[in-house]
Amino acid sequence: MTRSTLGVFGGSFDPPHVGHLLAASFALATEPLDALAIFPSAHHPLGKEPKASFEMRVAMCRATFADLDRARVDTLEDELGGEGYTLTLLHELRRREPERLLRLIVGQDIMHQVARWHAWDEVARLAPPLVIGRRGSDTVGPSMVQMPEVSSSDIRRRLAAGESVEGLLHRDVIALLAKDNPYTSERP
Repeated sequence: MTRSTLGVFGGSFDPPHVGHLLAASFALATEPLDALAIFPSAHHPLGKEPKASFEMRVAMCRATFADLDRARVDTLEDELGGEGYTLTLLHELRRREPERLLRLIVGQDIMHQVARWHAWDEVARLAPPLVIGRRGSDTVGPSMVQMPEVSSSDIRRRLAAGESVEGLLHRDVIALLAKDNPYTSERP
């Protein structure tokens, strides 16, 4: 019997952009993943404070990944509470589905931060990482593909300045932000 494999793709997704969508799509298309779960972070243990609320980031993720077969947005990180450690999430996924294999989807730019992660060696043991390359990253390590240069921080800057984000965000996320944009400079 072949064990099913779940890709675990977490992040602040502040906002989720086409690079995230391409990474998820590429992982599903090229790796033996039966499903991919997208986990917006409720609490970022490395101190990144998102501009958008958890609920808004979940809604943007659902819009971004809606058309991607075998992908789902999951709010488990919020349900777990705590410090937001990936290890806690992986332990809970393992508890819920002990026979399922886990693979952590990470961008190559994240690899230089693993020394700051809580129990990275244990994280990598529980969910061996699939590393997605990204232009502009000089981090050495395995890479599946070079992604287009796009970043959430640049998108937040553009949104605050009223600049176009066409081609950088899913069209449904752009529509959501047209109604409620947490990145405008007028907000407290």
